[in-house]
Parts: sequence; C-alpha cells; structure tokens
Amino acid sequence: MDGVNVGFLMIGVVASMIVLSPSLALVALLPLPLIMLLAVRMGAIQLPNWNMIMESMSGLSNLLEENVIGIQVVRAFNRQQAEADRWATINQRLYYDQIRSRPHGAPTSR
Repeated sequence: MDGVNVGFLMIGVVASMIVLSPSLALVALLPLPLIMLLAVRMGAIQLPNWNMIMESMSGLSNLLEENVIGIQVVRAFNRQQAEADRWATINQRLYYDQIRSRPHGAPTSR
C-alpha cells in the first residue's frame, strides 16, 4: 500500500516539476538513474554483511538464552569462566562483523 502511495506521489512531483520548469526538471532528474544504480549496488554489497551480523547476533542471543535457562547447571559444574569466555568470543566476532560492514570512513562508537 505504501509503495502505491509513493509511486503516485513521485508521479505527481515529477509532473509538477515538468509543468513548472521542464529544463530545471531535466537537470534535477538527470542524476536519478545513477543514484538508483549506486543505491542498488550498495544494497547488494551490504546485504551479505547484514546477514552475517544477524547470524552473529542470533548466536549471541542463543547463548544468552541457554545460559539463563541453565544457570544452575553452569554454577553446579563451575563453568562460569568457560561460558564467559564463550560469550566474549561470540561478542567480539559480532563487533568485528559490524565494523567490517560499516562503510569506509564511517565513525565508530568505540
């Protein structure tokens, strides 16, 4: 439904631009194919990175769920440090996946 609304809005805006000033509309719309091409290309590059991040977050979430459910077992077998190390490894991998997926030159939070 939103796509239809955006499509009608875009058609209306382009028609208004052409009616008001055809030459200015041409100048404004000329870079549009290049922008669309770059956006599609950037999406194709970022999609695998985001999938990798989602898989890492899923692993981290699964580990947390297992530890919360099995906290008594972890304590009983004195496995706190091993689980903390496992958590740190998965968390570090997620951090590096997020850094790797960031465009070059983008600011980092750390």
